[in-house]
Amino acid sequence: MEYPKPDTHVKIITEDSLQAKAHSLGVEGSVKLSLIGGLINIDGSAKFADDSNKSNHVTRLTLKYHTTTKFRELTMNHLGAGRIRHPELFDSNIATHVVTGVLYGAEAFFIFDRVISEEENKKEVAGTLHAVINKIPMCKIEAEVKLNLNENERNFVDKLNCTFYGDFKLDTNPRNFEDAIRIYADLPKYLGDKQQNAVPKKVSLYPLHRLDSKAMKIVRDISSSVVDYCVNFLQDLQVLEIRVLDLTTSKMFTYFSYMQQQLSDFAARLSELDRDLKKQMISILPTVRGGGSEESALLTLFKKVDISPFNKRKLTSWVEDKEKEVSLMEQFISALTKNSKANITVKSSSLNDTIGDLSYEYILCLSFRFTDEQDPQLEDMLNYLQGTDGLNSGKTNLAWFKNSSVLNKTRTSLRQFIEFAESNANKSSNIKFVVNEEYPTDSVKQALLVLYENGVPNESFVIPSKPNAPRKTNATDDSITLAWDDAQIGSEEIKYYKIMYRYVSAEKQGVTDENSSEAWTAVATDDAKKEKHISNLPAGVPFLFKVRSVTETGVSVFSENSQIILTLGTVKLTSKTIELLMHEIDGLEEQEIKEYYATFCELCPDGKMTKDIFKKAFQAVYPGGNTDKYSQYAFDIMDNNKDGTLNFVEYVIAMHMHNSDDLEKSLSLAFDIFDYNKNGNLDEKELIRMITTTGELINKPCDQKIAKRYAQEIFDVCDPDFTIMS
Repeated sequence: MEYPKPDTHVKIITEDSLQAKAHSLGVEGSVKLSLIGGLINIDGSAKFADDSNKSNHVTRLTLKYHTTTKFRELTMNHLGAGRIRHPELFDSNIATHVVTGVLYGAEAFFIFDRVISEEENKKEVAGTLHAVINKIPMCKIEAEVKLNLNENERNFVDKLNCTFYGDFKLDTNPRNFEDAIRIYADLPKYLGDKQQNAVPKKVSLYPLHRLDSKAMKIVRDISSSVVDYCVNFLQDLQVLEIRVLDLTTSKMFTYFSYMQQQLSDFAARLSELDRDLKKQMISILPTVRGGGSEESALLTLFKKVDISPFNKRKLTSWVEDKEKEVSLMEQFISALTKNSKANITVKSSSLNDTIGDLSYEYILCLSFRFTDEQDPQLEDMLNYLQGTDGLNSGKTNLAWFKNSSVLNKTRTSLRQFIEFAESNANKSSNIKFVVNEEYPTDSVKQALLVLYENGVPNESFVIPSKPNAPRKTNATDDSITLAWDDAQIGSEEIKYYKIMYRYVSAEKQGVTDENSSEAWTAVATDDAKKEKHISNLPAGVPFLFKVRSVTETGVSVFSENSQIILTLGTVKLTSKTIELLMHEIDGLEEQEIKEYYATFCELCPDGKMTKDIFKKAFQAVYPGGNTDKYSQYAFDIMDNNKDGTLNFVEYVIAMHMHNSDDLEKSLSLAFDIFDYNKNGNLDEKELIRMITTTGELINKPCDQKIAKRYAQEIFDVCDPDFTIMS
């Protein structure tokens, strides 16, 4: 008997679990175990059950197309006495049911995968994917299939991969989103004009023992709780395997390989256990259904694994530790490779690749010794699979990074190694820096520094220490004497110290070395004494100093910069002072400097200009204005060492800035004068003070109310947050 059964629906499947796949295929109860275990031969759309997402870096959605066409069934006349065509089946014990009805139709599964980049958010990508796939059932099926996508969605679908499983015979399977849309729209056509290409999708069964008591029958079925326990157990193994395989793709393994092999072994053993469990399931399921065994036999199989090295808690803990270790090592590698000028070679075999290079007398190797050659967990898993004894269950193998002492020493060694490499990065250096990995000796996990001198290792090598910032012990008008402290914790003997110094212009005080355009000058000590007399310096000039030690192996990291140190301001005009001022102030002529010098000598024969004298000199420039406040602010800004006096160089810079045609420099100095808290911004209060003080300076005073209005107008143009930035 046959009658039409038309029905079509479309569903988006967001889960990729074993349970979700079985449900999508209409497989329920203990049949799920038969499907997962391989008792059922699958083809067509059912192959969807075997396609699982292999990475957490891929987001996946599946579009399911389901249609039915007709239903055929037997009547009781076919099953009546004397009408059974094969009565011998009742005695053969090879079947328990007879098919009495068949529902015909077809199913198709379009799997869409999208790789997620490091910059993308997985949740956002999944949301966009869902929105795009949701539009497929609504597409216009015309001569040309059209889908209403915005520009972002069109760019998005270009990165989609498509896999197809179905009961339809296609000319070619879809590989991308565009192919999938086209095939989806044509699916009804593939059934044929009379839907003759539909396949059996669902059957109705009738127990044979109801027709003949001699027939074999299912004594018991397996409870849903046991089924779910088994399926979820296998699902957990699959989830862990995916996590581990994702770890093997880390950028870390571009440099190091030891742990990658461990991760691959771990995944392989999970896969082997999965195959072994399914194989045993296949032999147990029929005996449970036939009454030869209790369903507890199935539970016993999985419970045995649960108390083995494959216990979920143990496996998860191992994977989590590896994830944390990979993340930490990625950060270490990033720090090691960030500065290409340091020329650090990071690779498992870097030492072996370099040890034969005769162009280097020294090789400093930072050896990461964290990965066990024989991991206890992996050994236990292998022994269990092989059915041998010798488990390491009693061992407590604490991850090295969970030991605060080891982690702290590793971070310190890493930082010192990088700084030492950067300090010795010049081409003339006779030392090469490498980072490798080795297996721990006697299970001691550490980052070990080893110095190779002409191939001979020295594990007691200690990187030269960083000296303290130099300090002034004496100063004259043309010299400065420095001293410094150095813990000298390095293992190498210090040959001498190298001192670098540079002039500090008034407008560049506080600027870091990296951002300063001022050139450094180098001098050196004659021996390892921690002091140096530097002569032939211009009078009354501020300098910065830093120092490093020099050993046979290499140089130490530079100390921090010293405080600003000035030569004394004795009234003495030297060629060095003239050269410095002409370099500092564009357009300043030598004759102008001599005129400033004559005035300075007249006002300050001792070479020290007090605040009162500066005010008088400033008043001479603005005879009609009130210079008290402005000159006071300017004096405070130019007094570099805060001793209450200005030297000749500071005096010239202050006076010339206010007389200069260079608007930018004049404004820069004015900004510095009124930026009281030195945060690089002028707030409303500071700007009002600047307006009133400048007004007094040019003999155009304005009261607070007018100054506040001017300030408001300036802020309306510059910054809504009442801040002007330099």
